This record gives sequence, structure tokens and C-alpha cells, in this order.
Amino acid sequence: MVYTTNRVGHPELIKQHLEAHGLDVAIIDKQDSSYHFGRVEIYVRNDDAARAYQLLKEIDH
Repeated sequence: MVYTTNRVGHPELIKQHLEAHGLDVAIIDKQDSSYHFGRVEIYVRNDDAARAYQLLKEIDH
């Protein structure tokens, strides 16, 4: 897991950003569908984790 959030819509933006840089991305949605509590987890391949963290740092600033 390289990222987790509880913000609705945010995981899809993160996924698109990582995929645009050639990473394979999986999203595991653990949020309640009615009340949107819980979290969404974003995963990449182990070999891509360092690159994913770097890309996430760049968009966080």
C-alpha cells in the first residue's frame, strides 16, 4: 500500500497520476457506500513502490 485516504474521489485522481507515469495501480475501497466512512487504499507492485512514493510527494507540494 502506498497511499490511503478517506476523501471521496481522491483515490481516482491518485490512480490516474500514477498510471500516467507507467505504474500499475490497484484500489481497494473499504469505505461504507452509504456514509463514506472508512478508507480507500492504493497499491502498486512492490518494485514500483519507491517510484510511487516519489510521485505522490511531488503532487503533495
